[in-house]
Formats: sequence, structure tokens, C-alpha cells
Amino acid sequence: MAQRLRPAVARRPQARDEAASQHGGPAGGDVGAGYPYPLFEDGDFAVPSLYLSAEDGERLLAHVGSEVEVRIVAERIHPGGVTKIVETRHGLIMAAAGMASVGMRPVTYSIASFATCRCFEQLKLAVAYAQLPVIVVGAGGGYAYSSSGVTHHAGEDISLLCALPGMTVVAPGDPQEAASLLPQMHSAGRCGYFRIGRGKEPACRSIIEPVLGKARLMQHGRGVAVLSTGEIASEVQAALDELRRRGVVPSWYQYHTIKPLDCQTLDAIAQRVQTIVVVEEHLAHGGLAAQVSNHFASRPSHPALIALNTGDGFVLGSPHKDEFRRNAGLCAASIAEAVMGIWKEPQAAHRAGSTASA
Repeated sequence: MAQRLRPAVARRPQARDEAASQHGGPAGGDVGAGYPYPLFEDGDFAVPSLYLSAEDGERLLAHVGSEVEVRIVAERIHPGGVTKIVETRHGLIMAAAGMASVGMRPVTYSIASFATCRCFEQLKLAVAYAQLPVIVVGAGGGYAYSSSGVTHHAGEDISLLCALPGMTVVAPGDPQEAASLLPQMHSAGRCGYFRIGRGKEPACRSIIEPVLGKARLMQHGRGVAVLSTGEIASEVQAALDELRRRGVVPSWYQYHTIKPLDCQTLDAIAQRVQTIVVVEEHLAHGGLAAQVSNHFASRPSHPALIALNTGDGFVLGSPHKDEFRRNAGLCAASIAEAVMGIWKEPQAAHRAGSTASA
């Protein structure tokens, strides 16, 4: 497989050090050495997307601006080794599927909107249909790139990937949770989608360590349970800190694994609370709230379900992420007010119906 590229992203060692710090690799060395699995990058970021030794990088600098041909040769990697490949997004998935078909466990990496929407057919047919152990990492899930416009918004990514049979769907809340869950997901040996933010999310306090497939208890409480998924967890934590100052203490669970859903914990929660509030940076359809609602649909009774999400519409105007969250009612202050209203009038929430969206 060959692709013609212009090495405009070739950088000197200090840029490679910057890339290492942003991606968790070792500064001053080959960035790829920081990853224990095959990894692809698509070159959308302001860091090198073809990682070389310092010597080869210096040789490549002479050809910046010229068209060069990059040949991709997929081979079985020696244990502990790593391969990084520059590829178009569709080719990214096909190359990963090819590697998985010969016994490897590749991880692809791209902006979430491109990794899911643009590659959906390849994910469906080459990965999910064949049940190949490919993990797709979507960076900037939800509206982390809200200021970049609709092309970079991924408000439907969870819905799309949950629709694929056999696909595990995970959305960590912070870098620490991501660092714990990705190796677990890789060891499971199944196809999956791993939605992350932009790597600068605040750390969230928790009571238990993250375990793939299990809801993570973040805070004990009563009356109301808050369920979150993805990096909106930082807003939920800030909201609950404010509520605690007002004497309001709901329980909080981080549902980092959306599919398969931890129904056992969900049923246990339902026995203890009157209302469940689901907070997610996702469209109203197909996200965590939809999975929870689908589970409860077969139950004769269950708590009222209130969904705080982005509704059913495109986000226009390229707002900053903080502005977008304020407008969508997903900032800490809005979440706190929503929970406070339910806390004061729990029966009103129940009368509103089994599922409501705000």
C-alpha cells in the first residue's frame, strides 16, 4: 500500500518532544515508544504524524514541501514493538482491519467526527462485521472542538458506534480514567470505540478504580442518582461540589462503558432512588440516556429518568466549548440547578414522565 504525501509536518527534535508530551510519549525519543500497541495517526494535529528516528527526521527535512511516497508494509510486529502509519481516514480503518486479520491488535486515532462518521461504512463492514480486534480512538468527542464548526462536532458518535453489533463503546471522563481503561479494552481483544477529550480534562475524584464494563461509583448519596459519561464528568463534579455546599448530596456514577451497559448496577440504583439524571455531551438520541431508557423499558416500574444532553439540532456559530455548554445547559451551574429542582420536588420529576430531556 502506498500513499503520496508532502512532509510538511516534519519537525525538528523540539517539536517531537512537544508531541511526546501531548501524547504521553517520552520526550527526546521516538514518540512511538510510548505506546504498547500498533497505533495510527492521520495528521490532523499540529504535531508530527510520521514518527522517525532523529536521523531520518533530519533527512526528511530536506524534502519539506515536496511530494514523497510513503509505502506501508504491514508485518507481524515483534512483541513489545510498535508501528505508526500515516493514512487517510478510510484507509486508516482498512489498514487496521488488515493488521487485525493477521493477529495484531491495532489502535486507530483521529478526531472523533472523522473517526466515526466519515469511516462508518468501513467500521461496519471491515471491523464490526468481521469482529476484528480494532480499537478506534476518537479524540475531541462530543463538542470538544465546538469552535471548529460542524465538521468537527461529534455529537452522534456514541449513537453510531452503539448501533454496530459487537462493538464496545467507552467514554472516559478524564485522562487518568482513559489511561486505565484503554489497556483493559485492548486486552479484551474485541472491536471497540474509545471516545476521549483533548487531554486537558480535570481529574475527577472517585471511590473505586475504573473497570471496563462496570459503572464507577464517584460519590455516595441518596434520593437522586446522577449518571455521566465522557468528559462532561468534570462539569458534573463541579456541580455536585456546589450542591454539597447547599446540603444536597445525590449519588454519582460514571458510566464510562456505554456498551455493554452495566445493567446490574443500574438495577441496584433503581432500587434506591426516585429519579435518575443522565448527563452527557451527546445528541438526545442514541446516547447513554437512550441505553438506560431502553433497559428500563422492559421493567414494570423504575425511577423517573431525566436526560441532560445537547438536544436535537446542529450547533451553529462555532462557539467556544464553555459557551456551548452554557447554552446547552451542560455547564456546572446548569447541572446543579437541574438537580436542585429535582431534589426539591422529586414527585414533579416523576409526574413529568419516565423520560424527559432538557
